Amino acid sequence: MTEFWNAWNWNPLVGGFLALVGWRYMDGVWRLWRRAGAGRGVHQWQVAAFWSSVIVLFIALISPIDIWSTTSLSMHMIQHLLLMVLAPSLMVLGLPPIARISMLPMPWRRDFVHWWHRQHFLKQAWKWLTAPFTTWGLYALVLWIWHLPSLYEAAVVNPIVHMIEHSSFFGTALLFWWAIAQHRVLGIFLVFTTAIHSSILGALMTFSDQVWYPLYGSFQDQQLAGLIMWMSGGSVFLVAGLLLLWQWLYEMEKNDAKISI
Repeated sequence: MTEFWNAWNWNPLVGGFLALVGWRYMDGVWRLWRRAGAGRGVHQWQVAAFWSSVIVLFIALISPIDIWSTTSLSMHMIQHLLLMVLAPSLMVLGLPPIARISMLPMPWRRDFVHWWHRQHFLKQAWKWLTAPFTTWGLYALVLWIWHLPSLYEAAVVNPIVHMIEHSSFFGTALLFWWAIAQHRVLGIFLVFTTAIHSSILGALMTFSDQVWYPLYGSFQDQQLAGLIMWMSGGSVFLVAGLLLLWQWLYEMEKNDAKISI
């Protein structure tokens, strides 16, 4: 039991960041609900989705999973799935536009809006960065590059490289799921193709006859890690794609019903 509690990563920067994000989110939501009524602008299920993402980040970065990931490749793979699939998708669901602007302190909001409207270059850069195929490419690039043996092992032994790896995973995943939320029909294609290429990477890891990461040294652990990426990650993407497809068909049916009336 003592070893379990000693395995927690109580990094004040990580914990402080999660606490700050959670505080600013709820402060904005409470202010909004006091003006408009509970559930207006930001629904209760969106608040639940946001806090679920914070909990997933807590599990991935502070719980013993973070420490165990340095000695177990399969545990490291679970951590990556939490950072690239569950946490960012839930956070995007929990952050509608009004919630994002409400997270800014009240005196900053109007100044930020005015400043942003004057930043033509930044707006164009942001438009390109959040374009569906840009986010798809960045997500795929980051996923495959960080699984190169030299970079993967560097992230295990060097805390700064590890932080860069996790930041790039979560950041590109946020952009990816953001684009899916904005372009739901195209998002079906993006999700299914991502499921394919990430499953290919997992299958290659599973069926390889060589140890990819000698630092871990366990061939069985590598096979399990590959299966986690292949089966678990692919399953989540498949479910997400089917939900998007169902929502698209449902909205088409509703529109057809309105036209027929």
